[in-house]
Amino acid sequence: MTSSDVESAYAATLASLFARVRFGERYGLDGPAALDRALGRPAARRRCVLVGGTNGKGSTSAFTEALLRAQGLKVGLFTSPHLNSFCERIRVAGEDVTRAQAVDLYARVAEAAARIGYEATFFECAWAMAAVAFDEADVDVVVWEVGLGGRLDATNVADPEVSAVVTVDLDHEDVLGRGHPRIAAEKAPIFRAGRIGVTAAVGEGLSALRETLAGWEVQSRPRLLVCGEDFEPVTWTLPLAGAHQGRNAAVACQIVEALGVRADVAALQRVRWPGRCERLRERLWVDCAHNVAGGTALAKWLATSGIGPVELVFGAMHDKDYVGVLSALLPWVARAIIVTPDHPRGAPAEVVRAHAAHLGAAGRVDVAPSVRAALDAPLSTGIAARVVAGSCYLAAEARAAALGLEWPEAGLVTRAR
Repeated sequence: MTSSDVESAYAATLASLFARVRFGERYGLDGPAALDRALGRPAARRRCVLVGGTNGKGSTSAFTEALLRAQGLKVGLFTSPHLNSFCERIRVAGEDVTRAQAVDLYARVAEAAARIGYEATFFECAWAMAAVAFDEADVDVVVWEVGLGGRLDATNVADPEVSAVVTVDLDHEDVLGRGHPRIAAEKAPIFRAGRIGVTAAVGEGLSALRETLAGWEVQSRPRLLVCGEDFEPVTWTLPLAGAHQGRNAAVACQIVEALGVRADVAALQRVRWPGRCERLRERLWVDCAHNVAGGTALAKWLATSGIGPVELVFGAMHDKDYVGVLSALLPWVARAIIVTPDHPRGAPAEVVRAHAAHLGAAGRVDVAPSVRAALDAPLSTGIAARVVAGSCYLAAEARAAALGLEWPEAGLVTRAR
């Protein structure tokens, strides 16, 4: 195919993929397992690890991949959501799959799903595409980032040698259940009996995780390693900012060592993971903080970073606890600009500003017509830096505006996670 043919086919592939959100967020392993069998069981053939948790699983997955590749292993990495290109979700040996590969992978997955009469969701198709790509690339090990929850997530079709539940905090409660115990009960089933499970959960999250495992039959429990008890956080400076990244990096080291691979910590310095306290240009950072735990972690970084008085550009999804995120962040910023993300679930800026005013920030909160407009405006006198946060989708939009990337990819705005 010519390059224009590839671009056209890729746009059509994305349109078909994104249309699969009409099947909703389906949770269950029967359908993905059947799809895996129809494809020749690619997910079942590869040595793998599973990385779940409320926050930190993407960064932990990236650290894990880097550590494994540093030892000469060929690694497949599956993550979600993507920021600026669907191809980011599927990486082989450190490289995103190409658009041409994505077109071919989707065609085969869609055909297999149709053959067995299964209406696979967007996420199930993305996961199956990754499984095929990793199998055909003959990777040595796969790092699967769990999409949502764990117990019924498609990634749990795999049989991981090691699993990690990085954190247990409050998010997606409409799906996973209310409170730490319900969320822990959904995340813990990525652990496997007698195998090593790793966590950096703290407080109520750690207690809930332990209570969940205590309710399992003894022979079904993992060998749980806890950051701060069985191993310590990484304390030196990492390329991903924030003290929480020291815990994520330590979890990654434990995962790798549990696989019998030496964790060369120098490899951690090579990790780049977009949207995590990422510096886009001078005096501009972006972070994917979208829940209270993420907002709290970002607030701690703002309090200790030394970057000076900060202007926060904030936008959120209407179904998230953005009031809780704002409550964590507003004490640490001199000014906030609220925007409506370019997304079907974007919370209207005026509504969010009203909540910010109720939090006591009325005199230092304004609204901008778009994130691009907010980024193009000069910094106010006395403001040293600008930080964009509130949603992964907003982070993607900000990255596109700041770095000159296509937004949205192929002109398609989607609800797909």
